[in-house]
Amino acid sequence: MIIGAVVQLGLLAAAQVDIKRRTAEQLNGPRWMWMSVSLINFVGPIAYFVFGRRNQASELPASTGR
Repeated sequence: MIIGAVVQLGLLAAAQVDIKRRTAEQLNGPRWMWMSVSLINFVGPIAYFVFGRRNQASELPASTGR
């Protein structure tokens, strides 16, 4: 049970910090919604990391080939 609580709190903290650091353009949906969703046990933070962040791979500039 303690391990589950530690994992839950770790996911929650990681999601909350990531949401706060990203700009609105980097999120799929409003910031307040993802902050609220991330409070749902296990499912919320995982849903944010899967669905809440925009794919930045397509936004990165092409490599110079060095």
